[in-house]
Amino acid sequence: MLIVIGIQGCAIFPEKHQDKDSYNNSEISMSVEESKAMGESSIPDAELLSMFPQFARKWQGMQKLAKARVLMLNGYHSSSLRGNKEVLRLFPRSLGDQALFQMGLNYAHSGNPDRNYKKSKKCFQRILKEYPDSDIRDKAGIWVLFLQEMIEKNREINNLQNQLEGLQYQIERLKEVDLGIEEKKRELLLN
Repeated sequence: MLIVIGIQGCAIFPEKHQDKDSYNNSEISMSVEESKAMGESSIPDAELLSMFPQFARKWQGMQKLAKARVLMLNGYHSSSLRGNKEVLRLFPRSLGDQALFQMGLNYAHSGNPDRNYKKSKKCFQRILKEYPDSDIRDKAGIWVLFLQEMIEKNREINNLQNQLEGLQYQIERLKEVDLGIEEKKRELLLN
């Protein structure tokens, strides 16, 4: 009886075998190796992944997100951004919000030499606009408010720096005028 059920299962779901044969196992192996390098201990079996190709693709996307997060935390911001952009391109519906969130964090990261609060804010705003049901929507909203405040404070700092430079220039000009007056006084006293 078990043999008959097994044969029927194979006959009913022939695409399962087709997916298993046609699925690119090299992508799975690469992700497994990357996961091992990152210290992952619970790596799905390649055979299991090949039986569920949609899950396997999403799992690979999640691995790419994890790798991008590790790159960001280790200071490799441009590589991290590339990885997140790839995930956003390949998995816009299922992992796009998470990729955008990491991109926003990356652009705002204090260790990023190319830090850009405006780009960071745009990433978080896209989450609010394009992913209204996202679990991280509230966090993105908080980041938008925080970054708006940072942008305004930076604008104020730049304005104050410009005013300071203008005042320093005026002081230098007044010193030159004062030196000129002192020289004229000395000349008058000597004559």
